[in-house]
Amino acid sequence: MGLLVDSIRKEVPTLNKNNIRLHVIGDMSMLPDFARNELKEALEMTAANTGLNLILALSYSSRWELTNAVKQIGMDVKA
Repeated sequence: MGLLVDSIRKEVPTLNKNNIRLHVIGDMSMLPDFARNELKEALEMTAANTGLNLILALSYSSRWELTNAVKQIGMDVKA
């Protein structure tokens, strides 16, 4: 996880300079707290960028995506 945190710290200024917005797909809750916090900060720092979108897939699987979609549909139906 140290490599992820170091890379985020190093690349966020470049992302901002080039108007690139960072997105994350996958289960961020599986990351250690320090990595999750750093990633959330990077997402906030690039949130206003309107150029390209960089999508980072972490702890991602199609099964996870389908499970979350079905859970969300269930919550929407319940509401």
